[in-house]
Amino acid sequence: MRKILFTFLILSFVSTGCFLKKSPVVNDASKKQEDKQVEKNQKAGQEISEVKEKNNNYYNDDTVAKRDMRRVGWVQTIRTGLELYYNDAGRYPDMISNSLSYNGVTYMPNVPKAPEPPDGNCSEEENQFIYKPTNNNSSYILSYCLGEEYEISDEKILKAGVQTAVPENFRKY
Repeated sequence: MRKILFTFLILSFVSTGCFLKKSPVVNDASKKQEDKQVEKNQKAGQEISEVKEKNNNYYNDDTVAKRDMRRVGWVQTIRTGLELYYNDAGRYPDMISNSLSYNGVTYMPNVPKAPEPPDGNCSEEENQFIYKPTNNNSSYILSYCLGEEYEISDEKILKAGVQTAVPENFRKY
């Protein structure tokens, strides 16, 4: 009877995983090797963190050139919206507010704002996209300010300071 009970207890422990395992023998050589691997993994993790930080700093770095390129890109976006408006309305809008739409058609749900801070010699007032319709809304002047000078081509240079965009030179960029 004892033998059956003892066998039953052993089988119960084995089947439920409730039995003692002998801990593996760890010698100094394998411990040192394991420590080296842990150290190596920690160093690799640190290097990855440093690379991520450098990339984040690059993409979050808001330099004058990056803000100026955003200004130029957004001016082109506004000009495209104005041209679409003109094609439908036969004239340019009286003003631009937060969005640009005509007759139920929205050309720009959110009109971009100039990035801050102002750069170069641009004042707070000049660091805006300033739209003024001209010639009974058959043309316009869109002013903006750049912090630095940029060479677009052999013939075209964007100087630092206040720039103006008009429909006549829209295709020349």
